[in-house]
Amino acid sequence: MNTTTLRGRRAIAAGLGCVSAFALLAGPAVAEDMAAVLAAADARVAELKSGTATAVPTEGPKAVADKSVWIVSCSQSIDLCSDEVNEIAAAATAIGWEANIVNAEFDPVVAGDAIRQATAAQADGIIVFGFDCPLVSQPLAEAKDAGIQTLGVVALDCDDPALPEQTDALFTVDMEFDGEGEVYYSNFALDYGRDKAAIAIAATKGEAKVMLLDVPDLVTVAKLTDGFEEGMAACTTCEIVTTVDLTTLDQVNGVVEGKVTAALARNPTVNTIFQSTDGLFLTGVQTAILNSGRAQELLVIGSEGFLSNLDAIRSGAGQNIAMAFDSRWEGWAAIDAMNRAFAGAEQVHGGQGYIYVDATTNMPESGAWDSTVDFRSAFKTLWGVGG
Repeated sequence: MNTTTLRGRRAIAAGLGCVSAFALLAGPAVAEDMAAVLAAADARVAELKSGTATAVPTEGPKAVADKSVWIVSCSQSIDLCSDEVNEIAAAATAIGWEANIVNAEFDPVVAGDAIRQATAAQADGIIVFGFDCPLVSQPLAEAKDAGIQTLGVVALDCDDPALPEQTDALFTVDMEFDGEGEVYYSNFALDYGRDKAAIAIAATKGEAKVMLLDVPDLVTVAKLTDGFEEGMAACTTCEIVTTVDLTTLDQVNGVVEGKVTAALARNPTVNTIFQSTDGLFLTGVQTAILNSGRAQELLVIGSEGFLSNLDAIRSGAGQNIAMAFDSRWEGWAAIDAMNRAFAGAEQVHGGQGYIYVDATTNMPESGAWDSTVDFRSAFKTLWGVGG
């Protein structure tokens, strides 16, 4: 793979505009036509109910033996990080590698130290989950110089167009995050956010009065919010009423409930809540919604489809919809990407996607979202491993 050429094409594509069909309506020339906006939103939601996932690739290298991979987790105490990180470790074990998880608890210093420890231990690969490249750039540069394969998942590389300043890429593995060959996670996040806007517009019939719950210090999450706002711009009868910034520090310090409670009290016209990540839910968002007395009148749109969120949708306890993402599938796809890098093979998309879930649509009988596709067995077959 010619990495420079591929990244250049992705940067050009990012400048040309949106990927999703719904996002094409964001231009000012058609924004006035609300009938067209609503029709496009309804059509996109119908597509999302079928999901965007495809299939695990059937061609690729067999398992490269005797590898050691370190996984640097943004936090093992919240589902946002731990759910997928644990799946990455399970996939690494399945392929026959030694896996070592380091819990960095949202601290870039700890994450950087973990990368240096992995380098000193002569790891073959390092997967950085949830820390953007600029936060750990020097340790990553040292790992790259040592010949270690590095991969960012839910993390922006140092050359990502979403960053205010771009420098040389330090993630050496160009994992593809969608079926279009997207290697910049920020562009994937933008599309995901735009599709959530389609849900809000369709569900409210173009009358969404939105409270945004954002995590501004996580650029990947912030780009998802940007995508949602871009998608909502097509709806001239909708309104972003207020934005509540819920930083990672807010989540750790237990102030989320108070912030959301106050925002709901100040903004009685809000009828829709956009939750940028489901990881926010148990940090105080759910309690604030339930205690507001307005839970039954609010449309709450979540994201990944974690256990607590799907349980809330099942029971009507503070969330209505999830855009369930195949994060566990992505965890296995990450190991496949690393294996391809070890083998010197071309990268391909792992097949993972996302799907609309509500109480009566695509809802599993119990548990968190886990694709109906047996991706684990498919990857094991691809790699030529048993179990």
